[in-house]
Amino acid sequence: MRRTTPDISLDLTPLIDVVFLLLIFFMLSSSFDETQWLDVQLPSINEQAVVESDNTPFVIGIDASGALLMQEQNIGTLSNEALKKYLTEHLPKDPMIVIHGDAKAPHERLVQLMSVLGELKISNLQIAAIAQ
Repeated sequence: MRRTTPDISLDLTPLIDVVFLLLIFFMLSSSFDETQWLDVQLPSINEQAVVESDNTPFVIGIDASGALLMQEQNIGTLSNEALKKYLTEHLPKDPMIVIHGDAKAPHERLVQLMSVLGELKISNLQIAAIAQ
């Protein structure tokens, strides 16, 4: 007598059903957020926020090319050490610094200026903005 082997088969239908149910569950339970981009606008303030001070400000300007203007006098683009020396010689004691930056001025120049002012321990610093 010859033995016959039973026909073994694997039914994949329940497995596919479970996979689709898991797929639907994860699709519904997850949230897809769009990448958040930093929307940079030029600074502006409302006129009520303008602070008046008794101290006459020392105005430092940065033009579109990155050149510095001290009290409306163009001093050009100085290195950090030369700028530090210039500020040490020309700043009054305990100055209030106001930085006026052109909208197209290089951001790097503003950071360098603020770094030099920080090295000189100047903490009374304001960045001018356009009043709306």
